[in-house]
Amino acid sequence: GAGTPAFMAQEALSHSQPLDCVGSERVQQILARDWYSLGCCLLLMILGLDGGRKVTHHNRVVLLPPPASEIHQVLRQAARQRRIAEDAFHLIGSLTATSVCDRATAREVRQCAWLQRAL
Repeated sequence: GAGTPAFMAQEALSHSQPLDCVGSERVQQILARDWYSLGCCLLLMILGLDGGRKVTHHNRVVLLPPPASEIHQVLRQAARQRRIAEDAFHLIGSLTATSVCDRATAREVRQCAWLQRAL
């Protein structure tokens, strides 16, 4: 697979395949990996440096999302400080859910009021 590991869902990093699924359910589980990456991008777009970590790679400074185990803590802290809208908090939280089954779907993303207002 290609991509920046910090933006990849854990199941993509471990190269696990949705073996129990067939057809459209299998496709949805594979697409959930991209929803995770979108959640990481939105987190960094909204919170900037406070939502990620700066690293230097080949003399370039890059902003990466926090590890998957820390994303929800970062979101909760931003919510407590009122630096993120409640519906944006829920969208990013569901996009970056650890469990594929808990991750937001295309329908949920399209229905998010915060995203509708932003677009």
